[in-house]
Amino acid sequence: MSVGNIGATVISAVAMIIFSRSLGPTNFGVFSVLFSLLLILSRVGDMGLNIAVQRYIAQNKDNTSLITKFSRVGFSLKLILVGLIILVGIFGANFITTTLLNLPSSNTLYVRLVFCLSLGVVFYEYMTSVLQAVQSFNYSILCNWVQSGTKLVLGIFSLIVKELSLFVITLLYLFAPVLGGIVGFAKIPLSYFVPLWDQKIIAKLISVSRWTGIAIIAATIADNVDILIVQNLLNSYDTGLYSAAVRIASVASLFSFSLGTVLNVRVASYKDKSHLTAYLKKAVSLAIISLIGISLLSLLSYPAIIFTVGQEFLGAVPTLQFLFIATAILTATSPFVALFYLFDRPQYFALSGIISTVLLLGGDILLIPSYGLLGAAYARIIMRVVVLLFTLWYAKKSFQKHYAS
Repeated sequence: MSVGNIGATVISAVAMIIFSRSLGPTNFGVFSVLFSLLLILSRVGDMGLNIAVQRYIAQNKDNTSLITKFSRVGFSLKLILVGLIILVGIFGANFITTTLLNLPSSNTLYVRLVFCLSLGVVFYEYMTSVLQAVQSFNYSILCNWVQSGTKLVLGIFSLIVKELSLFVITLLYLFAPVLGGIVGFAKIPLSYFVPLWDQKIIAKLISVSRWTGIAIIAATIADNVDILIVQNLLNSYDTGLYSAAVRIASVASLFSFSLGTVLNVRVASYKDKSHLTAYLKKAVSLAIISLIGISLLSLLSYPAIIFTVGQEFLGAVPTLQFLFIATAILTATSPFVALFYLFDRPQYFALSGIISTVLLLGGDILLIPSYGLLGAAYARIIMRVVVLLFTLWYAKKSFQKHYAS
């Protein structure tokens, strides 16, 4: 998963580099605001259902009938959520553009497109979640490669057809995940996506997603709200610089995502305390190695900027150094987060998400006016450290309670 996803992300990163070079810092800042909005909307279209469906499919891996039912019911709930998102986008795009995103009203069409076409991202992410739940990791990676490869083709096309507009780039970029999701049907039957309404299964999914939904939305806001705050407190040029640094650091954060994807499914199936004890010893070592290894990437911040987005973005070098450190702390947290799938503590995801959002919002508002882009990076580091400490404390408490009963 790590090798496959990092490879796909490198492809996406190359495409993003091409876009950033062709758009320049200011227009790339606008594109980044739209991209952050898309990520937030995709999580609203998820509401924790991906994790809930993964959990129940993994626990019933030998029951094809139940797997199909959980997938169909989960998809039905997602269709309702996406329908609500599209309605908000159609009627509220102008207010969101000018008031919430602090963009000129001329960008309203882009914002409306993001709301309406977020369906593609929701479908893609649900497909990969189902693939991972049935442990078809290779197909999940293939979906990722197809959607990232499509973006690269778009990037190359933008080099051939010079001065490709922001509108065209945004529109085609939104269609890339759809192609990636369609590839998943090579492994997952179409019947998994036929809507089904089953009250018992809905109740089970909601029992998990009510916590994870809060967590995922809060965590996504935490990961993207600083870009929106930079746009509101500074300007589109600074947003472009900060977004470039965030995108480069996100390549390193993919190791954390891939690691968590594999560990979450495996740890959820552990039954014996001896297995978990052995896992914890490895988790500590893995966390330390990840923390040190990714932190060292901060030494490569200058060449990372020069050889990717270019000299126009050199102002983002100091920010990128601190973002690499924040990513290292995130990765060190991943092995312990997997424990909450076994302990049945979905509350953790909600609490950690809320903590992340509150700390990042407060930190950005306090630090960005004084320290500029570095203030946003400082806020991320503070948030990651606090979440790591909270995770360790809550994991210890949950472990003791789980085996005391």
